[in-house]
Amino acid sequence: MQDVAGKEQLAVRLNGESESLEFIFSVRHSRREIAVFSPLPFLFNAQWHRILLHVSRSSVTLFVDCVRIGSQNTPPREKVSLDGFTLIGKLKDDPVMAVPVGFI
Repeated sequence: MQDVAGKEQLAVRLNGESESLEFIFSVRHSRREIAVFSPLPFLFNAQWHRILLHVSRSSVTLFVDCVRIGSQNTPPREKVSLDGFTLIGKLKDDPVMAVPVGFI
């Protein structure tokens, strides 16, 4: 998710190189933090999977196919502006190329 100026506020990245899922978020003073769940080789097996991230005030928990994988404590996050953009499918090598999502 990006704010109206295009600054990334929140992201979920599937990293095939490290077979991990990364939850990236902004904390105070515009710093970025990353919660990494790895290794997750079963997530990169060319099958469809259900991924759920439960984000609470002080932690993030990952579920894959309705099975709890793990939880990590997180520092306080900055508020996310909903006036920006939500993108799906942003490419690592071409971050300009993305698919915007419109909410009804």
